[in-house]
Amino acid sequence: MVLYTTTDDRLQSVVQFLDITHRKQTENTRAIIHNLAVQLSGIIEPEQAMNLIMNALLRIDEVDSGGLYIRNAVTGDIMLACHRGLSQQFVDAISYLPNNSPQVKLLQKGSPIYIHFPTLAKLLRNEEQSIQLSEGIRALASIPLVNGGELIGALNAASHSHDEFSESVKNSIETLTAQVSTVVARLRTESALRESEHKYRTLIEHTDSIVFTTDAGGIITYISPSIQHHTGYTPDDVMGHEFMQFIHPEDIDKITILNT
Repeated sequence: MVLYTTTDDRLQSVVQFLDITHRKQTENTRAIIHNLAVQLSGIIEPEQAMNLIMNALLRIDEVDSGGLYIRNAVTGDIMLACHRGLSQQFVDAISYLPNNSPQVKLLQKGSPIYIHFPTLAKLLRNEEQSIQLSEGIRALASIPLVNGGELIGALNAASHSHDEFSESVKNSIETLTAQVSTVVARLRTESALRESEHKYRTLIEHTDSIVFTTDAGGIITYISPSIQHHTGYTPDDVMGHEFMQFIHPEDIDKITILNT
């Protein structure tokens, strides 16, 4: 409030109102991003990480529902991996986006998409339109997750009470998405590694050859089940023991030569 005196010495006042909504939203976003980073620093399991991401999304003003999509690195299709605040019928209708779908092609452009959802839903076929309109979503944001120039998924935020998101909320969603992109890229890498390890283990556990690994001291850390067929030893009999312990004395010199 500002006070001043008029020419006739009467005391007047002018009240100034400052809109601090944007500042408060910025501070809220910083807190959300910081808390998520701290929580994710100790998270390994993908499901835990995705749940934390969705919890963070719903802490943004005006957002009451949403979903995290992850793109298949091989097929290019996009699947809904985690969601909040949506009915099962609606989730079933929007859980899979083929690589050649209009939605994926639009996401590949890399720009944030903001939509008045009922307007979009009216463009769909009657059955799809009925399902999506019945969900009651009014505002939808679909932000591409990009890593190294590659589309790896999307973060969708929705509101059942606002026709459109305010600019400050849009900034918050996009800021969160930047962090989520890094997390999703890591999850995809870890998932691919686990899948590769699973395929490798399946292969060696069904081969007739004996496959094994040792540490630097020559202690057996893994050996395939085929050891029992060839020697009568079970893997548990062998693991944790020195490799040379199971070599016939006449063959020790040959093994030594092969390793020099």
